Amino acid sequence: MPRRLLPALPVLLALGCSAGPDVAEVMGAKYEIDDIDFEGNERFSDGELIEYMVMGETWWVPFTETHYFNEAFLPADTRRLEELYRAYGYYDIVVRDMRVTYDDDEVDVTVLLDEGEPNLVGDVVFEWKGDPDVGDVPPEERPERVDDDKREVETLAVTVVDEPFEIARLNQSVSDMKLALRERGHAQAEVTEHVRVDRETYRTRIRYVLDPGPVAYVGGLSFEGLDYVPRDLAAREVDYAEGRRYTPSLMSRIEGSIYSMDVFRSVVAVPDETIGDDNKVDVRIRADESPPQTVKLGFGLAFDPTRWEQRVTARYTDRNLFGRLTRLELKVVAGYAELPEPFTLAQHGPVAELAPTLRRKGLLEKNLVWTLAPKAEVGIEEGYQFWAVSNRISVSRFFFGFLDATLSHNIRHVDFFGFGTGCLPPDPDTLGPDGEPLVDQECVRSAAVGFFDLGDDVDPESLPDDLGFRDPYQISYLQLDTTLFFTDRVADPQNGLVLQATYDYAGGIVGGDFDFHRITPSARAYWTPHPRLQFAARVETGQIHPFGDDPAVPIDMRYYLGGAATVRGWGLQRLAPRSDPACNDDIENGCGGIPIGGLTSALANLEVRWKAFGPLVLAVFGDAGDVRAGVADYAFDELYYSTGGGIRVDTPVGLIRLDVGVRINDPARFGTEDRWAVHLGLGEAF
Repeated sequence: MPRRLLPALPVLLALGCSAGPDVAEVMGAKYEIDDIDFEGNERFSDGELIEYMVMGETWWVPFTETHYFNEAFLPADTRRLEELYRAYGYYDIVVRDMRVTYDDDEVDVTVLLDEGEPNLVGDVVFEWKGDPDVGDVPPEERPERVDDDKREVETLAVTVVDEPFEIARLNQSVSDMKLALRERGHAQAEVTEHVRVDRETYRTRIRYVLDPGPVAYVGGLSFEGLDYVPRDLAAREVDYAEGRRYTPSLMSRIEGSIYSMDVFRSVVAVPDETIGDDNKVDVRIRADESPPQTVKLGFGLAFDPTRWEQRVTARYTDRNLFGRLTRLELKVVAGYAELPEPFTLAQHGPVAELAPTLRRKGLLEKNLVWTLAPKAEVGIEEGYQFWAVSNRISVSRFFFGFLDATLSHNIRHVDFFGFGTGCLPPDPDTLGPDGEPLVDQECVRSAAVGFFDLGDDVDPESLPDDLGFRDPYQISYLQLDTTLFFTDRVADPQNGLVLQATYDYAGGIVGGDFDFHRITPSARAYWTPHPRLQFAARVETGQIHPFGDDPAVPIDMRYYLGGAATVRGWGLQRLAPRSDPACNDDIENGCGGIPIGGLTSALANLEVRWKAFGPLVLAVFGDAGDVRAGVADYAFDELYYSTGGGIRVDTPVGLIRLDVGVRINDPARFGTEDRWAVHLGLGEAF
């Protein structure tokens, strides 16, 4: 800054900090628009008309826009309304008047309309300048196939005889027919429209001229923007494209294949503007690489009715470790948990996790993805604490464009410590006959037979084998996970069906302290009838079958329900059999004990999601489910039901979800549980 300006610095700062003129002063207006009414409108609602106007209504809702009145808006909005009506076939539209009523610092506007008669579509003609290509069809079948293809394209025209002529429908018809031809390989297909409007008869004649042009094929593929990503690895992902018919959907698939390598921020496939003499189109793939190394730090707070947890997370990613796109992801978590909450503390302890993951694609076969994921962790659950080390090695592959399969071997060593009863401490404000704080006798009874209440005189080996307690224990199991995608897209599907099944084989020939089979099939369905509205449903079941010399299941591999992603009227993992045997029978007054999971699970969810405005999504849901101790032990007449609603906010870090669930029914089991729960999470529940 020049020295001569230094004396003026205080003045400049004062001017910079002073408030500028408000909107009303800038516009030269002081009246807010309170209400806009219409008379004579039938084709459009008041709200639809206001959307096309400069003027708008001022809402009483805080933080919404304030609309000020200006005389110059009247002729501008008159033109806008008349242009809107003409675009929808109302050529005789007349805005007869805009009346303004003043009331203190507000105005009301009344718009008088004369819509007139709509102009109807009288005739639709299709004129072809060539035939669509139908591939290697025998000559005797070609005329019929060509006619079928023409009819399929023509049916995409949404301009219908005797319906109002609308510019939007005309443009949509042209766009859809052109896209259909290009999806058939006609890369330079063009569709032009010719319209003749008769103002006297109120009829419109439409003529579409369709010129397919030659069929084009994908020629050479080249890359731009590659630095640390090897070109041969990128080319391997799209080697299916060369020689195929050029279509817009193929270009989208090429972009998706390269982007799914997860080393690019953006990918665009750009075809050459001209077709070569051999009917081939060269395609340039422009890619913007992500930084090869990234570090992310974050703080998280998780809570539900039975647990609070605060944690700090660090994530390090190296996308090209040792070259050839070997990927390293390192996750480090450190935190502390309080059960059930910091204000009525029964248990508390540290939580920590160290989880490096190595991933490499292309070993043995170009589409195989290999993953090595060791992990060390310290945790606390209701009734116990533990430390564990584990390792997972897996191989996965995508088949046929809709089947994802993963086979893995998992081994885990767990050591328990810090056993507790799962009971809350005595309430100091509630005294018994002896003047001492009253102890929950139900809790004491539960503790006496508690799953993890191991006193000095209790031998862990004396516990029944079917409880699945080993301290420490080691489990080894194979897992096969398959998913079928019958959806419009794999990530964030809007319409379609997803079928999934997970099978675990533990013990037996792979060793470990437990022998069992576990099978968990599920189905998810999505339907989006409107861009703002989606219905989502899920059904899932699960069974565990012990076998062999050690027919038992560890506590952390049994089934549990409750929490942000299952039955939302329950706290996390609270809907499950308990350590107190009385909890698993029909009793009237509830029970104590801690959840130890079951061998049979049933779950169903239905959710309605509505995109309100901006990033805000509203949802209502209904959940049903149960977990029972026995094998294939279903009791559908005793399912637990919950309902509720929530909000979702789409943020740069993902979808943040807040749900409140309330239990509808209260069967005899688990009668002491809270009837509602609040859940905070990332992403949709399913």
